[in-house]
Amino acid sequence: MRHRPGGLGPARRPRGTHPQGTGEVKRVYVVPGHRGAGLSKTVMAALEARAVDHGLDRLVLETGVRQPQAIGLYLALGYAPIARYGAYIDSTESRCFAKDLHDPPPNRGSGAMSAPGSHLETGSAAGGAGSAGPRTADLRPAGSRTADRQSAAVATSLPAPIVVTEVPWGDPDAFLLRREMFETTNLARYPEDFGHLVEPGAFEASDAALGESAIVTLVARRGDRLLGCASVRGADAGSPAGAAELSKVFVRDEARRTGVASALLDAIEAAARAHGVERLLLGTGPRQPEALATYRRRGYRPVLPFPPYDAFDSAFCLGLDL
Repeated sequence: MRHRPGGLGPARRPRGTHPQGTGEVKRVYVVPGHRGAGLSKTVMAALEARAVDHGLDRLVLETGVRQPQAIGLYLALGYAPIARYGAYIDSTESRCFAKDLHDPPPNRGSGAMSAPGSHLETGSAAGGAGSAGPRTADLRPAGSRTADRQSAAVATSLPAPIVVTEVPWGDPDAFLLRREMFETTNLARYPEDFGHLVEPGAFEASDAALGESAIVTLVARRGDRLLGCASVRGADAGSPAGAAELSKVFVRDEARRTGVASALLDAIEAAARAHGVERLLLGTGPRQPEALATYRRRGYRPVLPFPPYDAFDSAFCLGLDL
């Protein structure tokens, strides 16, 4: 815990350097009896204003994984995860952040963008076109019929809806998406943690082991195009009671910012509730700021480390009460 009021100091430079004009936030602390009243945000706003007055362009800071409320505060204020620096380089329980003081304020919207036209299927394609039935004469005025034809033309120009389907963990399409996630995200961004899985058969064995605790797996499509996947697994031993892990959430690059992530998360959270899950936990990393932002918008908040992410020295653990 920090025991003195917040303050500014020159950014430490013994190991790891910072851009010119960087300051370090130190000793942010609120007396327990006054927490929950927004004082931390008030103190931080005052520090940032004073930093600008002193000609600083950027602030960095450090907190620990045992202080999830502090991590949540800094993320909410627009601080982004960075590599550990200075005295914290070898501190595996430290998490470091930075904020450019001249950037616009973060979007604090509470909900993620909706995904119009998406729905969940739990088997074969639902709601297929049925019989048109007997034809009847259209006795409406010509203007009404013209407006309907124009509306139909617009509708046919819209993209096909996102369809989210429940599949077994071992479904070939789900496996293909998890493999792509491994190659384009896990291995590309965290080679130090996932490099061992490039050995022949290693990824397949690891994936099969994860599947043993799978509760539900979903795949998103638009027409015949695979878009992404998500799963819920039973939480590892040592996790809170009633919790399960949100796992292998992945959207292909070409499908991002099109509502796929929202559709998958809406569906997977609903499926978790249906399976009696009380709380969803997840682990993500500092090199995925877009994932952190998405989960925060949906109400996921930092929590104490849980297995297996308590063994990763850079993971962020989040949770959502269902």
